[in-house]
Amino acid sequence: MQKLSGTRYGCAKQAADMVMFCFWCILVGIFLSPQFAWSTSLPEIHVVYPPENRQISDLDSTFILGSVTPGAELIINGTPVSVYRTGGFLAWLPLDTGNFVYHLQAANAAGETTLDWPVLVGSPGLSLPDSGVTILQSTLRPSRHQVLTAGDYLAVEFRGTPGCVGRFRIDGVKQIFPMIERGAEYLPAPEGGVFGEDGVSIPRPSPGRYTGVWEVPEGLALDSAVVWVCLARDTLIVDTLFSRDSIMVCCGYAKCVQEELPGSVTINAGGIPRVVELTDSVQILRFGPRLGYLSAFQPRGVRAVYAGGDGEWSRLRLAPGHTGWVETAKTQLLPAGTPVPSGLISYVRTRSREKWTDITLDLASRLPFKVTADPGRPALHLIVFGATTNTDWIRYDPDDELIERIEWNQDEPGVYHLTVFLAHGPLWGYEADYREGKLCLSVRRPPDLSHGLRGLTVCLDPGHALAPGSIGPTGFMEKDANLAIALKLRREMEKEGARVVMTRTADVEVGLYDRPQIARAAEADLFISVHNNALPDGINPYRHHGTSSYYYHPFCMALARNVHRRLLRATRLPDYGLYHANFAVLRPSQYPSILVECAFMLLPEQEESLQDEKFQQRIAQEITRGVQDYLATARQAAHGR
Repeated sequence: MQKLSGTRYGCAKQAADMVMFCFWCILVGIFLSPQFAWSTSLPEIHVVYPPENRQISDLDSTFILGSVTPGAELIINGTPVSVYRTGGFLAWLPLDTGNFVYHLQAANAAGETTLDWPVLVGSPGLSLPDSGVTILQSTLRPSRHQVLTAGDYLAVEFRGTPGCVGRFRIDGVKQIFPMIERGAEYLPAPEGGVFGEDGVSIPRPSPGRYTGVWEVPEGLALDSAVVWVCLARDTLIVDTLFSRDSIMVCCGYAKCVQEELPGSVTINAGGIPRVVELTDSVQILRFGPRLGYLSAFQPRGVRAVYAGGDGEWSRLRLAPGHTGWVETAKTQLLPAGTPVPSGLISYVRTRSREKWTDITLDLASRLPFKVTADPGRPALHLIVFGATTNTDWIRYDPDDELIERIEWNQDEPGVYHLTVFLAHGPLWGYEADYREGKLCLSVRRPPDLSHGLRGLTVCLDPGHALAPGSIGPTGFMEKDANLAIALKLRREMEKEGARVVMTRTADVEVGLYDRPQIARAAEADLFISVHNNALPDGINPYRHHGTSSYYYHPFCMALARNVHRRLLRATRLPDYGLYHANFAVLRPSQYPSILVECAFMLLPEQEESLQDEKFQQRIAQEITRGVQDYLATARQAAHGR
């Protein structure tokens, strides 16, 4: 046997030591790894969504997400579910109406853990008995007090035993009104047409839904009249017994039932008009109770004629043929005899100041108004309800280069229309308010765009705070992802010379409506709100996910489009769309503003990406580039090219 030299022996010993060191490292790695825990202890199960005992709409399928110990296998209600390497899981599973239980089984080498997770599918109290005649009280509509005038419609509705005859009547009205039983209804989830399948509405049987309608005649006056509905097996019974003199008799019949609606009816027959005044600092006019916006940001003191109500909402007559709805709690009814709001507009004048040009109208009364933007021309349209033209003069500030011309017209009584054409684009923001007894429409001039972001003030809004927003399968919270991205975005924009204002830099609460106020106080040139997405019940997250961007005002769409294009490059996720959306942080019109939803918290792999600093950095860099793209096109528009 050949004897090793000292040098060769030392090298061999070092090699052996290295092998032993690697061996021990591997053992330590095994002991510390999740796989070792998987092999030595029972798996844990954590459900993030839906919450336990949550009530879910009447859906045939929805998603459940959470986490198990990494490496475990998972079965939910007999269906194998993939577990991501982080332990996160997301499953799209069928539901049954009523008390529904998710049965989760997680298994590894140490054994099996089970968890029962109950939810309620469908609305409770909507099941109908098999015998007799029943009206479900929780479905009686209207459920709130109604104030109507001649020509209005009173719609009455309830659910009851199918195959019967329905009627309704009103105390003080000598007539019984028919009701019909409607068939199957197309009832998609409210968000389904936007976030789900395009145009897909699922017909769902809706037996026993009875509806009727009555048009208020001229000259009728009622004060908090009770509305009654009746349901019977036989037409003769309901028509014979459902009258003012036989209410109790009807209730005693086994084949006939009647109920009093929770919402009474008042009919105003005319006479003395009543005027209301808006009392909140910022009020919104809507097309109906809780419906879309007719006009945002009506200032305190605006007046209009009261024209009816629906529970907590008041209808205002803005001008002949024009109505709007406001929250009653944010108004006050003025004394009888208060003059009907109106006003003459004799002249229009422009004045230039540092960042704005003001267009003032000599309107003494505070009348409702509406402003819309046409960024393509570019132009602004101001409609003043209740005003009449007497406009003989329009005076322009000779030093102002923003306004090209102003035109007015009045195509119908009480609706004054002013159009402000800009000499060049882009439209950068506007606001309207009453100042010193005049209505003032202020138009913002574009900032200096010759150096890109340098010199601009950008407000960054990391969405959510103490309220976590959406939560990923392993518990990672949207508020933390939003803040991490926004802080990196701040550094990127500051490197380009921007002054950046943050709505928050830590896990502190900032009110939803305080966030735009921070931007306004800083005189921000741009506003970007950073979010990450989730989905409503009933939308399949495996088929509907990706990156999306949002704007509210039309002049903000170009910013959203440019950022969205770049953001898709950063995330490398599916294009989930560019949206117009009525978000509170996007409604202010004083600056271009957008909201981005970078990725989906629900999907385990996207949740993991959002925790990766490199992924966050790519998003920050590409949002910055998207803003620079927008500024370049805006600069061209400002120079007429």
